[in-house]
Order: sequence, then C-alpha cells, then structure tokens
Amino acid sequence: MERVCFVISPIGNEGSQERIQSDKFLGLIKEVGEYYNLNVIRADEVNGSTDINSDIIEKIQHADLCIIDLTGINPNVMYEFGMRYQTGLPYIVCARKETKLPFDVISRRTIFYGDLEKTSDYREAKSAIRRFVDKYEEQDYQNAKVVGNSELYQMLCLIVEKIESLQKGSAQVYSASNVNDSIGKEVVSDEVNELLKQLDPSEAFQYAYSTNQLRLAEQLLEYCRNQPIEYFLNKLCALAALGSQKAAEELLKNISEHSADFGSKELIEMLGSAVSCFNRQDIEIENLDRMQGVFAIVEERMSSNKERAAFFNQKERFYAGAGMYDIAKESAEKTLQLDDTQPAYFYNYAIVLEQLGKIDEALEYARRMISFETMDANHLAYACRLLKRSNDLNDVAVYEECLNKLEKISPYKARLVKLND
Repeated sequence: MERVCFVISPIGNEGSQERIQSDKFLGLIKEVGEYYNLNVIRADEVNGSTDINSDIIEKIQHADLCIIDLTGINPNVMYEFGMRYQTGLPYIVCARKETKLPFDVISRRTIFYGDLEKTSDYREAKSAIRRFVDKYEEQDYQNAKVVGNSELYQMLCLIVEKIESLQKGSAQVYSASNVNDSIGKEVVSDEVNELLKQLDPSEAFQYAYSTNQLRLAEQLLEYCRNQPIEYFLNKLCALAALGSQKAAEELLKNISEHSADFGSKELIEMLGSAVSCFNRQDIEIENLDRMQGVFAIVEERMSSNKERAAFFNQKERFYAGAGMYDIAKESAEKTLQLDDTQPAYFYNYAIVLEQLGKIDEALEYARRMISFETMDANHLAYACRLLKRSNDLNDVAVYEECLNKLEKISPYKARLVKLND
C-alpha cells in the first residue's frame, strides 16, 4: 500500500531563489519517498475537487508522514507545523544549517542540512532523513506520541506567538542548535568588546536581550553592576524570565541573604522572574527544597492583601510547573480569597482545576475570568477552548463572543481554536 508523505515548506514565486531551493528540497524528499514507496506531495501539487485549503489541511492532518522544512521561519509553515503537531502523527523537522530557529518554540530534533547543490551535502541530508523514516517504518507510521492537552496548548501558543511576531516583522530569533550549549560557555570576548565600543553597557545588554542571546546578555550584565540598583535589578529579572539560570540564582541569593534591602514589590518581581526561569527550563523539581525556603522568606515580607495574593500566585505558578497540582490549587485559592480583581488569577486557577480533572469548576472560573473588561489573548484562547467542551447551551453564545474578541486580538490563536470545530 502506498503511503502519503506531505511536505510542508516555503514555496515562493515561480523562478525565485526560494522556489529553486524549495524544489531542490522536494526533489530530495521524492527520492527518499521512492525508496519507501511514499507518495510525496507538496501543497502546490495538491489536486482536489473541493476547496484547496481544505485539501491541504486534510493532508497535514491525515498524511502518514509530514516532512517540515523550517528554512526561513515562514509563518504559514510554522502554522501548518502546529496543525501537524496537534495530530501526534509522525513528522520530521528539517532546516538549512544557517536557519536560526526559535528555541522556545522548537525543542524537537531537527535535521540541519547543507547546500543541496553539493553532492556531499545532498547525500548527508538524504541519509539523515532516511534514518528518521526507518524508525517510522518500524512503527508502521503509528502515532508518534499521545499529545496531552496541556503540552499541545503550550506548544501551539508558543508557535502562534512566534508567528505573530514574525508577521509584525519584529521577531528576533537564534539557533536552536546553539542556544542550550551556549549556556555555561564563554562568548568570544571580541564580540563583547565590539559591542561595548559601539554601545554603552545598557544598550549592549538591551541588544543581546532583545535578540535572545542569553549567554551574551549574561556577560554584558556584569558591565551594568555600577548602575542604580533598580535599573540593574530590572535587567537581572528580565534575564531570569528569559531563562537564564545564572540570573535566577543571583535573584534567589539576594532574596535569601538580603531580603531586608528590598521592598515587597521588588521581592515579588524577583520571585516571579525566578519562577519564570524554572518554568521555562522545566527545573522546578530540582529546585523544590530551596524554593520552599525562599517562599517562607518572601511571605514574611508581605503585608497587604494584594501583596499576599501576588505572592501566592507565584507559588501557584511554581507548583503547577512542578506538576504538584494539589498544592498549586491551595495557593490559587488563597490568591483569589485575597484578591479577586485580576483575570490572570482566575486563569491560573482554571488551568490547575483542569489539570486535576475538575472541568466543570474550571469552566466556572473561566466564565468569571471573561467577565473582566480587559484580557489578553492567552486568557481568551483558554476560555474558548474550555467553552467549546461545555455541555451548557448558554455557553454557545459566550464562546462565539469570546472567539470574536480573540480574532481581533490574535487571529492565529483564533484559528487554532477553530481547528477543532
């Protein structure tokens, strides 16, 4: 039986360099396909009697295998990758070696190929792809994995955020093949020196931070230590939230040893940035014991209900990230008892309730969340996702209203929600 392999890639206009490269990649995949009796198809080769977009979506969602070329970080390719990921079916991610992938979106193994005009690079790419296909052949192209709701939602939201930043022309990305290895390694000093010749330390740090060059930003932070504490602290918190364990370590050390030097607002910001780092790096369990001590220190400094609510919200985020949902639920409940004026608090509580299998309760808090006049796209998308699952007929109208609001704020998130309609 002939199986279908659908190629998701940038295509470009006829005669363009993008089309030439895309055709070369397609030719490579067709050669691989012949060996495995795979019918290799790209979007421009889809022939259907119905709407062409529907035919393409059908291929993305039902093909035995998808091979995805992320070269150029094309928004449509990213979106289609999200659709394929949702199915849990086999896929292979590829990109040219010079492609800079956003590490916060793509944590999957990627085949980086060279110049396909060169025989050696062509053969190397072909062999690498065949090794992946061999594994799927052994598995008879069964589901690569069961994608959980939480993992799926997080992955798709990250893809959507990257798409929208690309659409705005403001995306700054870097190589997934280098980012994790860059932490703990020395950046070439010439790069730091060159930046500091052209920019003052704050500007150089901002450049490294805004382009997500984590290790470079960590080194440039050292040149900002003589700045007023509030400015330096802002940089330290921003870096930790980006995923810098070095910055998170310094924040926690400051909280543990010098908490009296900081106000309650600063302590909450420092704590929240460290939690964001642990959430991003998925290292909550490794830091469980020390964070319990830090929580005790910070809690003593909270005086007003709003401060205590903000504190318990950070505890909820940490324990939810650690998968300790019962403890997270307790913290979320305390948060709302102290302050029920923040939609984010209802959002976080609903997520924990959903993880605990309390869908009806999660729905109730999602409804309360959307009663607020202002909400961000993540809140609306989550509410839409829960409302779609509701058996209450009254929620049909509420869902449509939420979806309309979401489409105005984030069209791609709205499209993701409607994918399961």
